[in-house]
Amino acid sequence: MRNNVIKCKGEILVALFLIALFSFTISFAILSITTALIILFFLLQYRFDLIKIVKVIFKEKFAAVLFLYVCAQFIGIFYSSNSTEAFRLALTTLPLAFIPAFIFNTKFTPKIKRALNEGIKISVLAPIIILFLGYILANDGRSIAYFVNFSINQGKGISQFYLVFVLILPLLLSIKAIALRQNILWNFCVLTLTLFFIFLMKNITSLMLLFLSLLFMFIYLNKKKPINIKLIFAFIVSVSVALGSFALKDKILTLWKASDTSWETIVTKNRITHTSNSLEHRIIINVLATKIIFKNIPFGVGTGDFQKELNIAYEELGFKAGIREKYNMHNQYMSEFLKTGILGGALFIFTILLLLKQISINKPIFSTLIMFFAIACLLESYLERQHGVFVLSILIPIVNAFEKKTVK
Repeated sequence: MRNNVIKCKGEILVALFLIALFSFTISFAILSITTALIILFFLLQYRFDLIKIVKVIFKEKFAAVLFLYVCAQFIGIFYSSNSTEAFRLALTTLPLAFIPAFIFNTKFTPKIKRALNEGIKISVLAPIIILFLGYILANDGRSIAYFVNFSINQGKGISQFYLVFVLILPLLLSIKAIALRQNILWNFCVLTLTLFFIFLMKNITSLMLLFLSLLFMFIYLNKKKPINIKLIFAFIVSVSVALGSFALKDKILTLWKASDTSWETIVTKNRITHTSNSLEHRIIINVLATKIIFKNIPFGVGTGDFQKELNIAYEELGFKAGIREKYNMHNQYMSEFLKTGILGGALFIFTILLLLKQISINKPIFSTLIMFFAIACLLESYLERQHGVFVLSILIPIVNAFEKKTVK
C-alpha cells in the first residue's frame, strides 16, 4: 500500500496544494492543516528516517538553504527572552524546511499538470466569488469598492500583499490559454473576473505585480505566438492602465502630497498625531530597526524579541501610530537581520538570489512571482505569517515545477 501511495504522490501533492489554495482566502485553520499534511506525507515517504530526509533536502541547493534558514530561526529561540513567541514564529517557518524538497523530488505528468492548470483557476477564484456574493447579498448599503477591505482584510484577516500572489495565477494562466486558443470563452471569463478582483483591491503593490506579470507573459508569448498575442495584450494593457489609473489616482496623489523628505519633519508629524501615511511609517520603522540591528550584531535580538525591541523604539521616539498599532518590520530582509543577525539575514538573501538566478523567459509565471516576491519583501514581512510561508514554501516551488519541461 505504501508503494502505491508513493506512486501517486504527484496526484496527492497537487490535491493537497489545491485544497490549501482554496482555503488560503477563507480558512487559516484548513490552510495550516493541509500544510501539516504535506509535511507529514513527505516524512512518511522516508519512514521518518532523518538521515535520508536530510540527504533529499540537500540534493537541491534552494531547499538546503531554506532548511538552514529554518534552523537559524530555531537557534534564535535560545537567546530570546520571549521563548513562547520565538517558538511560535520558528514553528511558522517549519514548512520551508521540508516542503520545497518534497516538491523538487516529485515528478508531474502531463495529466497532473492539466489538472493543476484548471484547478488553480477554480481554487483561487471560487472562495473569492463566494465571499463577494455574500457581501452583495448582505445588502447593507456598502459600495463594492469596500469589498476587499471589509470581507477579506477585516473579515478574514488577510492583507492584499498576500492575496495578490494567488490572484495573479489565474490571470496569467488564462492569458496564456487564450493566446494559445484553448477554451477561449472559459479563460476569458477567468481573466475578466481576476482583473475585476485585482482592481477592487485598489492597491499600488497589486498593480505593480499586474504590470510585471503582463511584461513577462508578453515576452514569453510573443516568442511563441508573435502574431496572435499582440492584439490581446494591447487590449489587456489598455484596460489595465485605464482601470488602474482610475482606482489609484486619488490614493497616489494623497500619498504624494502628504509625504515629506525631511527626517525631522516626518518624526515631528508622527510624534504629534496618529498619521496614516504608510510611506512615512516605513521610513521611521526602517531607521529605528537599522539602529537596533547594528546594536545587536552579529546575532540579532532573538527570534521572539524583535517586535518587543521595535515597540520599545517606538515608545522612545514617540511614534504614535507605531505605539498604537505595534507595527512589525514591514521588510523581510531587515526582519531577518533583526531576529537572527548575520546568519539569518545572509541565508534569506542567499535564498532570494538562488530564486532570481532561475528567472527565465520560458517560465513567465514563476519569474513574475520571484521578481515580485524579491521586491515586495522590501515592503512587507511575509514570513511572519502562514500565508507568506505558503507562498515561499509551496506556491513558488509548485509553479516552478509546473512550468518545467513535462515529465512523461
